[in-house]
Amino acid sequence: MFKSKGKFQLLFIIALVLQLITVPLYSLADETVSNSIQVDYLALGDSLAYGINSDNTPGKSYADFLAESLKSENALLSFNKGFSFPGYTVAEVLTDIQDNAVKPVMGEGYEELNVELHASIESAEIITITAGANDVLKHLNINTETQALEIDEANLKASIVQVGKDYYSILTEIRKINPTAQVYVMGYYNSFPYLADKVQPQINQLLIGLNGSINQGSADANTFFIPTADAIAADFKVNLPNPQNIHLSEAGYKVIGELFIQSVLKNYPWIPVTEPEYPEESPVPFNDIESSEFKDFILMSAEMGLVNGYKDGTFKPNAKLTRVQAASIIVRALELETDKQANFTDISNYAKETQAEIAAAVEFGIVKPNDQFNPSKSVTRAQLALMMKRTYEFILGHQYTAGEHAPFSDIDQYDAETKNAITFVYEYKIANGSNGMYMPSKAATRGQAAKMFVNFVLVD
Repeated sequence: MFKSKGKFQLLFIIALVLQLITVPLYSLADETVSNSIQVDYLALGDSLAYGINSDNTPGKSYADFLAESLKSENALLSFNKGFSFPGYTVAEVLTDIQDNAVKPVMGEGYEELNVELHASIESAEIITITAGANDVLKHLNINTETQALEIDEANLKASIVQVGKDYYSILTEIRKINPTAQVYVMGYYNSFPYLADKVQPQINQLLIGLNGSINQGSADANTFFIPTADAIAADFKVNLPNPQNIHLSEAGYKVIGELFIQSVLKNYPWIPVTEPEYPEESPVPFNDIESSEFKDFILMSAEMGLVNGYKDGTFKPNAKLTRVQAASIIVRALELETDKQANFTDISNYAKETQAEIAAAVEFGIVKPNDQFNPSKSVTRAQLALMMKRTYEFILGHQYTAGEHAPFSDIDQYDAETKNAITFVYEYKIANGSNGMYMPSKAATRGQAAKMFVNFVLVD
């Protein structure tokens, strides 16, 4: 039971992380940068920061393209990727920082041939980090005959959790040396797009699990996560031209470089503020949760990057989730697609994209086929438990069967699958009831969902 529980925790986190919004890529030349601001740029990480191409030869990395764009606008003072090394893990990046490693300069703007890492961090205004893939790839094996992924489940889970912890330690060490440097952390892409379609959902779950751990571990006010998966997948045959190699082409590195450029342009304070004013404490991110019983869970889930609020600063903790919203969140998070159509009679007024998401939810067993889907109705606590249990079963590939049903007095009238689902969220401490009741027919609210998300992430 523990083994399955661990794998579920690792993979289902994808259904909790908000979908990242993709925006058009553009170069630094599209924006005006004040020439009075010049930066020292330090790149840390693995072969993607170093620049190993799809033919296993060294070349330009995304860091080189970012540096070139800064230089073209007279915004670059120095650049060094000498602390990036092929095969590096997050732990090795952390060790270099802790040991104040000395390595040869690979870049420009330095008089020395070799530099200390602490000095480089201290002088840097911009730092990029790419690490984590090598930590988990050693626990995966691709069976070339069956095209199946063979996973060392326990070690993979432990490795992904450790990646997040090591990123937190890296940011802690960097902030001791340089509290004001802006740090840009790269998320990973699908390195195996040429594998069979049947294993792609599993690859995507592992990918988002890794990126979620990186994102959470590196979260602080001056650090920015750069998602790359969608941009690389958009033209993977150009960006990843060698099916036998996980490294990018130069075109692929340029794509990622543009993503970094975009984030730097958005987030770097190119125009200096003479007298900045910062509150001593971070304000509550939502203006309508002070009296909510779920306040602490909402704040924790927001800090973890699991939920978001609305543009007007509210969270709307008492707002009800609809059935279509619940199904779409899971489908988008799992990146599920199908060519089939759902035969529900009440979804024709919805956008084709939404209809396709509902069809995917049916195809992969998250919701059951029926005459009507009732998309605009609130999703009940029982229905949400069913979706979560079915997602668990889809990911693991086998049914969940409860030993004994959860001790709620108001679930006896439900069918066996619903009682199993409620027992599932109870057993894994994802949700609980009140006064011995689960309240299965009650609509699930955003506040309750935040509590479920946090409880799930914190499962031992």
